[in-house]
Amino acid sequence: MIGVPAGGSRRPASQETLASGEHYFHMQGRAVRDFVTTELPAGVRRLLTVCDIAPDAVDHFVPHQANGMMLREVLPLLGLPRARTHLTVAEHANTGAASVPLALDTVRRGGLLEDGDTVLLAGFGGGMSLGTALVRWDGAPGDG
Repeated sequence: MIGVPAGGSRRPASQETLASGEHYFHMQGRAVRDFVTTELPAGVRRLLTVCDIAPDAVDHFVPHQANGMMLREVLPLLGLPRARTHLTVAEHANTGAASVPLALDTVRRGGLLEDGDTVLLAGFGGGMSLGTALVRWDGAPGDG
């Protein structure tokens, strides 16, 4: 779904691969969207079940900042009625693996987290992988 078809050791760059643009990043956008809209809600449900946390107990949702439109599409599917969703993709764009901690730090610096808040973090990306984590916010160094 996502990859660079040529230019590496498996398929070295050649005049043909360069002419056909196979050394560029290729993504099947609809397939990626389908993965996220299916797997992210399922991953959130699994995490909440394993942690025995009700969806309405989540105070903040900080997802990977891949694509604002796709994230807004998936939000209703997550079943997090109280969670404040934090989207920073408009400010920072898609910063890859750094997007979740960068967004969380933006929320922290904005003074939006209180001790005891339940924060759901969700990352997805390379290799069509997905990871979720629940954090009980207990402040951080420098939080005044």
